Amino acid sequence: MPTEISSEIMVALKKSSGLHVAQAAQSHALTKANDPLFWTRCTIKGGSKYDKEAALDAIVKQVSSVAMLLPCLYQVEGEDSFFIFRYGKLPVKRLIDSNWVVHDQTGAIEEPLEISFVLEYITTDEEPYDPLKNIEQVILKRTNLKEGVVDLRNLKNDPDFKNVYVSFNSSSLLDFIMAFLKRTDSTMVLKGLVLSHNGIDNLEMLNHLKKYHNKVDTLDVRHNKLTFSGFERISSFLIIEHLLIDGNPMCDDYESAGEMICEIAGKIGSLKYLDNVEINYIEQFPQKRACMKLFLRNPAYNDLVDHFLHHYFLLFENDREKLIHTYHKSASLSVSVFRNELFHSAAVPTFFASSNRNIMSMSDVTKTYDNIFIGKARVYEALKSMPKMQFDFHTFNVDVPVTAKGELVVISCTGCFCIADEDPIKKYSLSRICIMCPLRNGLGEWLILNDMWTISNVSSKAYPQFSLTRSREVKNDFAVMLNPLLKDKSILISVVSDLTHMKAAWVEKFLSESGWDLEMTLLAFTDQFKANLIPADAFSARAISSE
Repeated sequence: MPTEISSEIMVALKKSSGLHVAQAAQSHALTKANDPLFWTRCTIKGGSKYDKEAALDAIVKQVSSVAMLLPCLYQVEGEDSFFIFRYGKLPVKRLIDSNWVVHDQTGAIEEPLEISFVLEYITTDEEPYDPLKNIEQVILKRTNLKEGVVDLRNLKNDPDFKNVYVSFNSSSLLDFIMAFLKRTDSTMVLKGLVLSHNGIDNLEMLNHLKKYHNKVDTLDVRHNKLTFSGFERISSFLIIEHLLIDGNPMCDDYESAGEMICEIAGKIGSLKYLDNVEINYIEQFPQKRACMKLFLRNPAYNDLVDHFLHHYFLLFENDREKLIHTYHKSASLSVSVFRNELFHSAAVPTFFASSNRNIMSMSDVTKTYDNIFIGKARVYEALKSMPKMQFDFHTFNVDVPVTAKGELVVISCTGCFCIADEDPIKKYSLSRICIMCPLRNGLGEWLILNDMWTISNVSSKAYPQFSLTRSREVKNDFAVMLNPLLKDKSILISVVSDLTHMKAAWVEKFLSESGWDLEMTLLAFTDQFKANLIPADAFSARAISSE
């Protein structure tokens, strides 16, 4: 029959019958709580005034070190609320040892939660629902066993969990899921684990993974509640190649992306990608350091074109929020609109018109200064306010006219773009001057200090074919053009081969004779080619056929 136990009942029993009798009663109660044929009821006093998720999370977290608690059929009853659960010996004991109170460590509920229990509340025949079977069915639907991907995003809000509250604040939940999948298919290799949108505040639960898998190619923990103190509880034995972590509080705790990647890569030494951005590991420092590939590195600037033609503009098109990490805290952004005579009356997008600081097109000269967006936050808001744009990378020209001994880089970029929502499509020209400065953190990281955009209309005759297809990834050949003293032999061979169409053996011969100097090699080739001193078999078939 149902038996209620609470703090008041146990105190009264101690007073009336003594400590020994009270302890015996408690021991008997715990045995009842573990009876598989019955449900235990947990009542939250005054629970109607608390947020359901916050209250259940607090209770689940308090017992997570000893057992996986699955609150079922939660409901409000007058001023109180309650739920039922099975196999409750360990959770009940843990909560009794906590003096029948639960503290919400997140601060969402300020006062302690007072709880009580009713043992043998109802039988499993009266309520046949099985939460463990329910979880197994949902996990099986969310898992691609062939591809090795387990998608647990927003798990607690899965519509099939209407009768049970599932929370990753129970560290044993992931252990249960992985054990079930191991029983289902012992040959499955875990390649992707998606845990986004689950309110997770620490990664200690991933320590259970090493019992089943020592590696996961991609781990997605985006949009949770992770701080670095919660993140660093992840097992150092777990091999992770790609981590998706955007949308967590810890991402806002760093001055730059470089600082964040240094700390994360220091904890996960196997990391190759962070939020879809490749990571460089720099060996020249006293110890191995990590930085994102989207930044420049002295002395070769070998990621320059990759950053501006690929990373910056692709993020601008698809995920502008990440662009905030590319700007200096004192950065400025300005937009000027130029209309030639033919298109003087043509409309331009609203943002560009309202932000225009072209002195020749404004009635009030002072507005040319008012329309400069100064400071990282204002630059970010301006970027978000720009219309959805698509760039034609095939029209882009990039130049680096100034590099001041690692103190300053000026980048000139011109090309065409269109506004995604305009019909018919109109073409615009972009001329962008970007001044970058190094962030003095010893990582070779560069940030945008001044960003100047000039927008103008483009004649349909200028670029009759507007292409939105993406060109192949720019190779590191550009590093040689920026720094002719670079001695990377494979890159030099590739560049000279493309320019001269000579076979690799002849290219290497010219380079070695010129001391692997690009300029001297090209001069030697030009002189010998004009003097007809290079035999025909030195050239590749494509060069001969083109002649």
